[in-house]
Amino acid sequence: VDDGEGLPAGWPSAIEPRDVQRTLLAPEGVFIQFADGQTHLYAYVISADSVTWHDLGERAPILERAGDLLHEISDPARLGGVDEVARTGKAAWVALLQPLVSPDTTKRILIVPTPGLATLPFGALVVSAPSDPRSFGDIRFALDEVEVGYSASAPVLVTIQAAPATPTTVP
Repeated sequence: VDDGEGLPAGWPSAIEPRDVQRTLLAPEGVFIQFADGQTHLYAYVISADSVTWHDLGERAPILERAGDLLHEISDPARLGGVDEVARTGKAAWVALLQPLVSPDTTKRILIVPTPGLATLPFGALVVSAPSDPRSFGDIRFALDEVEVGYSASAPVLVTIQAAPATPTTVP
C-alpha cells in the first residue's frame, strides 16, 4: 500500500531537526549523523538547542584512523597492546568525535554512522591517555564518559520512539 509519496504505508518520511530534538534527545544528549561526500566526511550534529554541519576533512585518512583502531581491538589473535590502542583510539577520537562533542557537557551520543564507520565501536575511541599508558585502566575511553547509542537512520528511530506503547499479554 502506497502513502501517496511513493513510500509504503507506515514508512517514515523526511524528518526535521526539531523532530529529533523533541523525540530523541535528553538535555545533555547529542545526535550525530555522519555523511559521506565525494572526498570528505561530514557530520550533522543536533543538540537540544542547535543544529550544526561539520566538514571533518578528507574521508580516506579518517576511515584509515578508524580502521587502525578496529585492527587493534577486533582480532583476538592479534589484539593491540595498551599503547597501540591508546594511540589509534586517540587518533580516531580526534578525527571523529572531538570536533563535535565535549565529554564534559555531553552525556549521551546517538550516532548514525556511514557504511564505512558502521563497524566502529565509537565507545572504544580514546578521549585521553597518558603518553606511556601501562594498563587499559590508564585510558579514558569514550564509553567511560558518555553513553553511546546507534541507529541506522533518524527517520526510523523517530518513528519507533514516537509510536505508542503496545500492551503485551503473557499467556
